[in-house]
Amino acid sequence: MIDVPDVRQFRIHDVTRFPIVEVRPGAVRPGYGADWIREMEQLISGSTAFVLLYSQAQHTEEHEDFKLRGIWMKANKARLSTLCTAVIWVEADEGKRAALRAQSLGAQRAFGVPIKACATKDEAVNRGWELLFGRNEETDGSAPNGTERGMKAGHVR
Repeated sequence: MIDVPDVRQFRIHDVTRFPIVEVRPGAVRPGYGADWIREMEQLISGSTAFVLLYSQAQHTEEHEDFKLRGIWMKANKARLSTLCTAVIWVEADEGKRAALRAQSLGAQRAFGVPIKACATKDEAVNRGWELLFGRNEETDGSAPNGTERGMKAGHVR
């Protein structure tokens, strides 16, 4: 059974396709760090593993938010690494994806969560399903609980 979070409690993270969790486009704004932490606390208080999706284009944050999130992630490394299966960045440019992979090595060690990079959102969602449940939504179309989740290629919002 998947513990689906109450979508009304989330401003930064889109949890409508949980356990695939996407940082909402435009949500990373000055001062968002406290809301990000509150929402992450809700996500790691459950019992269902999840994957976080980020778009490289949307990820420009203030130093204070970056610092606040980093402190929280270090303090919550054990809980975070237990439930957050991976962070997947969506970046179309191969050179930027390669740079993301190189830059993410230290963050993976510091926070205990694998960091991946994919060219498209569809690819990232499918990779998320594979990491979570060992299946590819594009090929089998079913969610882990046996219900259709609208995650086949071309149906990703």
